[in-house]
Amino acid sequence: MNAGDIIHVLVQVLIFLMASASIAVGWHRFGLLGEQPSLVHLRFGRIEALFVLKSLLLGFLFWFVFLLIFLLVSLLGSPIILMVVGVLAAIFAIPTFMRMSLILPATAVGQPLGLGESYVKSEGLGWRMFFANVFLSVPFAILMFLLAFGTFQLTESLPGFFILMKLLILWGLGQVIITVLGISVLTAGYRIMMENNSSAHN
Repeated sequence: MNAGDIIHVLVQVLIFLMASASIAVGWHRFGLLGEQPSLVHLRFGRIEALFVLKSLLLGFLFWFVFLLIFLLVSLLGSPIILMVVGVLAAIFAIPTFMRMSLILPATAVGQPLGLGESYVKSEGLGWRMFFANVFLSVPFAILMFLLAFGTFQLTESLPGFFILMKLLILWGLGQVIITVLGISVLTAGYRIMMENNSSAHN
């Protein structure tokens, strides 16, 4: 891979991050503030930039913990220990990551919220948000798989290019739906967190 290829990949990643942040921020603000986004919502400013940075921070923390656990288990080398550590890590990491992810909708609406504060204020929401994501996303994932399989069966006589394009369109549509569902879960989780903390202070 030469320098031109690397620059091309970096530009694509940057465009993806900017577009994703724009859509996510617009959706969070619609759900929490009632702001109606434009038909083609592509805006990138200070809030969207912060959203990207905090998304990258969450991703870094997730992979850092994953690699740390992987290295630890690799040193121990026992399959039983691997399974036990994996289960314990998942029990701790999944709700923790979900609760810390509430910094994203907070960022979208311009409210300062750190990782620690997000974790403390969202007590009891981690597993609820995780299972909400699963229960909402899995049916759509299965549906998209069935549609893709059906499309392939019905159009297998067509040239491979057209089949590939149809499958890519279906895959892209499925990704958009699942992503929007995930954003909606975070939006709802943030609203519940704020309502719970507001009630606690009254």
